[in-house]
Amino acid sequence: IELLDTIQEFGPRSYGSEDMASLYNISAAMPSLHFSWTVILGVLFWRSFRGRRRFFGLLYPVLTFFAIVLTGNHFILDAVAGGALAGLSFGVVWLLRAKGWPARP
Repeated sequence: IELLDTIQEFGPRSYGSEDMASLYNISAAMPSLHFSWTVILGVLFWRSFRGRRRFFGLLYPVLTFFAIVLTGNHFILDAVAGGALAGLSFGVVWLLRAKGWPARP
């Protein structure tokens, strides 16, 4: 599988130009919020449906993972960190709800 950097191929011709230097942040893609968002949606889809439709809750994050990595928009580690961030978010919500927060009026 060949990696295709879509920004390099179809976007501005040089990351290193002075104009781009002020707009480009090499570490801004860490973690991948594209992937975090799809993991959150996938989990919610999985929990909302029964039967075969649950499959789409798994399919969406998997397809997004391959899309963001194979187009060169994110490294694998960016997506892993994004997935971990989504998992951490679910963990925090679970802990807060276990403690009775927010209190019901």
